[in-house]
Amino acid sequence: NAFYSVWDGFTIQNGVSGAGGGAYLCSNSRLYNCRFINNTANGFGGAVRIISAKYDNAINKIEDCYFENNIGSMGGAVFDMTGCQLINNKFIDNTATTKGGALYIYTNKTPEIVNCIFAQNRAIEGGAIFNRGIISMVNCDIINNNAEENAGGLLNEKQYNNIFNSVFWNNSIGNQANQIVGTSNFVNCAIEGSFEGINIIELGSLNDGNDNKFYPMFVDPDNNNFDLMENSPLINNGDKSLNNI
Repeated sequence: NAFYSVWDGFTIQNGVSGAGGGAYLCSNSRLYNCRFINNTANGFGGAVRIISAKYDNAINKIEDCYFENNIGSMGGAVFDMTGCQLINNKFIDNTATTKGGALYIYTNKTPEIVNCIFAQNRAIEGGAIFNRGIISMVNCDIINNNAEENAGGLLNEKQYNNIFNSVFWNNSIGNQANQIVGTSNFVNCAIEGSFEGINIIELGSLNDGNDNKFYPMFVDPDNNNFDLMENSPLINNGDKSLNNI
């Protein structure tokens, strides 16, 4: 389908709906430079629900958008059934009352999640992301998210996900550190605690320290500033060929 709708530069806030509190997308759509604030859905997608009558043909993209303080039952910010491309987005302080504090993925396609930040989101399962598809994730930060029961940061139900150049740190179940549940192919990632993969940096639980551990050394993670201090061990440790994806 060559036709699609474009949403550019909108602020959508204080919406309330059964599903898709800010927007309910059921066709090919592009969202650019939009802000979704304080939206609520009793069902799927506190800010956005993405669905299509022809799931395999839908092509959706969300780029340079900001999601904050949205609430839904599954997918506090976004519920995706189409394999949406998510590029350069920030998901901050969203809540799912069941699964996927920021994002719930339910698709047989391969969504691309690139250059996104997921921070301070919460759910019962999958504090940041509950994934029932097969994702490709590049250059993402999954930080300071919390789940009540399962997977503080990312929950993968399938095992063929590919995750590159991404940071998983200070995610938790209750007060216990927990970054990821489920199997994926991790390459050039920095993950708090021990995790299998290729070229994995094992991060300590603190942001900074003076012993021999690796610390992420963000400028101000408590206030969602995830720029790196100049001596952070994360600098120049990813695959630079993926930086401009």
